[in-house]
Amino acid sequence: MTSNLLPGDNRNAIRLTWKRPVYILTPVKRLAQAINVSSSGILITTHHDDQFNVNDEISISIPHAITKVTTTVTGKIIRINRHNDWIQIAVNLILV
Repeated sequence: MTSNLLPGDNRNAIRLTWKRPVYILTPVKRLAQAINVSSSGILITTHHDDQFNVNDEISISIPHAITKVTTTVTGKIIRINRHNDWIQIAVNLILV
Protein backbone atom coordinates (compact mmCIF):
# COMPACT_ATOMS: atom_id res chain seq x y z
CA MET A 1 0.00 0.00 0.00
CA THR A 2 1.10 3.54 -0.69
CA SER A 3 -0.18 6.84 0.62
CA ASN A 4 -1.74 9.40 -1.72
CA LEU A 5 -1.64 12.63 0.28
CA LEU A 6 -1.11 15.55 -2.08
CA PRO A 7 -0.14 19.13 -1.19
CA GLY A 8 -3.24 21.33 -1.25
CA ASP A 9 -5.55 18.32 -1.12
CA ASN A 10 -8.62 19.21 0.94
CA ARG A 11 -9.71 15.69 1.79
CA ASN A 12 -9.83 14.83 5.49
CA ALA A 13 -7.99 11.51 5.53
CA ILE A 14 -4.87 9.97 4.05
CA ARG A 15 -5.75 7.56 1.25
CA LEU A 16 -3.94 4.27 0.75
CA THR A 17 -3.67 2.63 -2.66
CA TRP A 18 -5.67 -0.58 -2.34
CA LYS A 19 -6.41 -2.34 -5.62
CA ARG A 20 -8.75 -5.27 -5.09
CA PRO A 21 -11.96 -6.61 -6.54
CA VAL A 22 -15.17 -5.60 -4.76
CA TYR A 23 -18.84 -6.12 -5.53
CA ILE A 24 -21.47 -3.37 -5.56
CA LEU A 25 -24.70 -4.66 -3.99
CA THR A 26 -26.88 -1.53 -4.29
CA PRO A 27 -28.10 0.50 -6.13
CA VAL A 28 -27.22 -2.08 -8.83
CA LYS A 29 -25.33 -5.37 -8.58
CA ARG A 30 -22.00 -4.96 -10.29
CA LEU A 31 -18.37 -6.07 -10.11
CA ALA A 32 -16.00 -3.22 -9.33
CA GLN A 33 -12.40 -2.52 -8.41
CA ALA A 34 -11.22 -0.65 -5.33
CA ILE A 35 -8.62 1.99 -6.16
CA ASN A 36 -7.88 3.43 -2.73
CA VAL A 37 -9.27 3.59 0.79
CA SER A 38 -9.09 5.90 3.78
CA SER A 39 -10.43 5.86 7.30
CA SER A 40 -13.67 7.39 6.02
CA GLY A 41 -14.13 6.23 2.45
CA ILE A 42 -13.32 4.17 -0.60
CA LEU A 43 -12.78 5.01 -4.27
CA ILE A 44 -13.97 2.36 -6.71
CA THR A 45 -14.19 2.02 -10.47
CA THR A 46 -16.70 0.06 -12.53
CA HIS A 47 -18.41 0.02 -15.92
CA HIS A 48 -20.30 3.18 -16.84
CA ASP A 49 -23.89 3.23 -15.57
CA ASP A 50 -26.31 6.14 -15.21
CA GLN A 51 -27.93 4.51 -12.16
CA PHE A 52 -25.20 5.91 -9.86
CA ASN A 53 -25.87 9.43 -8.55
CA VAL A 54 -24.23 11.73 -6.01
CA ASN A 55 -25.90 11.48 -2.57
CA ASP A 56 -27.27 7.98 -3.29
CA GLU A 57 -26.65 5.25 -0.72
CA ILE A 58 -24.38 2.45 -1.93
CA SER A 59 -23.51 -0.96 -0.43
CA ILE A 60 -20.25 -2.68 -1.29
CA SER A 61 -19.16 -6.23 -0.50
CA ILE A 62 -15.42 -6.60 0.12
CA PRO A 63 -14.06 -10.16 0.01
CA HIS A 64 -11.30 -11.10 2.42
CA ALA A 65 -7.96 -11.61 0.65
CA ILE A 66 -7.43 -15.15 2.02
CA THR A 67 -10.66 -16.55 3.47
CA LYS A 68 -14.14 -16.68 1.96
CA VAL A 69 -15.42 -14.15 4.50
CA THR A 70 -16.78 -10.88 3.10
CA THR A 71 -17.40 -7.52 4.72
CA THR A 72 -20.29 -5.35 3.58
CA VAL A 73 -20.01 -1.59 3.96
CA THR A 74 -22.62 1.08 3.28
CA GLY A 75 -22.02 4.70 2.49
CA LYS A 76 -23.05 7.71 0.45
CA ILE A 77 -21.77 8.52 -3.04
CA ILE A 78 -20.02 11.89 -2.74
CA ARG A 79 -18.36 12.18 -6.16
CA ILE A 80 -18.62 10.51 -9.56
CA ASN A 81 -16.10 10.88 -12.38
CA ARG A 82 -17.73 9.63 -15.58
CA HIS A 83 -15.64 8.44 -18.53
CA ASN A 84 -16.65 6.78 -21.80
CA ASP A 85 -16.90 3.16 -20.64
CA TRP A 86 -16.20 3.42 -16.90
CA ILE A 87 -16.78 5.56 -13.85
CA GLN A 88 -15.00 6.30 -10.59
CA ILE A 89 -17.21 6.48 -7.52
CA ALA A 90 -16.04 8.12 -4.29
CA VAL A 91 -17.94 6.79 -1.29
CA ASN A 92 -18.12 8.28 2.20
CA LEU A 93 -18.44 5.28 4.53
CA ILE A 94 -19.45 7.39 7.51
CA LEU A 95 -23.22 7.82 7.30
CA VAL A 96 -24.61 10.87 9.04
